[in-house]
Amino acid sequence: MIAIPVVAMIMLSAAGLAYAHWSDLIKINGIVNTGTLAIGFVDFDCVDKEYKEKLPKDVADCDCWLDEEYTDVHTNKTGYKKLWFNVTNAYPSYYVHVTFVLQNLGTVPGVFKNFTLTGTPPLEFQYIGGNMWEGKDTSFTPARVVLNVEFVNLIGLQLDPCNKTKAEVDIHFKQSAPECHSYEFEIEIGINAWDP
Repeated sequence: MIAIPVVAMIMLSAAGLAYAHWSDLIKINGIVNTGTLAIGFVDFDCVDKEYKEKLPKDVADCDCWLDEEYTDVHTNKTGYKKLWFNVTNAYPSYYVHVTFVLQNLGTVPGVFKNFTLTGTPPLEFQYIGGNMWEGKDTSFTPARVVLNVEFVNLIGLQLDPCNKTKAEVDIHFKQSAPECHSYEFEIEIGINAWDP
C-alpha cells in the first residue's frame, strides 16, 4: 500500500519532466559557389621601333607568340597565360615595343597590383622609378646595365569580367650590352581579386 503512492509520485514527476522539456529546432542552410579570377592574353603586337622609325635596314628581329592556353570553367572564355617574345640580332639602342591585350575570362573583377622581373643569371633587375626597371649583367665588375624594361598602363587598373584592356611593354637595349650574349627574363604580373 505504501508503494502505490510512491510509484504514482514518480510517474507524475516523470510526466511533468517530459512536459517541461519539449523542444524544437529550426535550421539555416546555405550553399556558396565561388567565382573565378582568370586574366588572359588574347592579342599582341611586336614592333621593331628602331627599324620602323630610324634605320634603313632590317638588322634585328622580334617574334611574339602566346602559350599555355586556358579556358575558364564558368564562362568558357579562352585566353593564354604566357606571352613570349624573342629578339634576335639585337644591337646597342635597339628598341622593341610590345603591345598586348588582356581579357578578364572569369567571373570576378581583378586589380593589377605589381610586376616582378626575374632574369637568368647573371641578369638582375632593379626598379628605378615609374614603371621602369634596369637589367644589370653582374658578370662584369662593376655590373653593366644591358637593358631597360618599361611598362605602360596596368598598375592599379581594375578589369571587370568580359572586359579587355590594352597595355604595353618597351625593351631598350643599352650601349653597354655586350656582343654575342643571350639574356632571358620573365615578367610576372600580379593580379588580386577585387576587394571593395
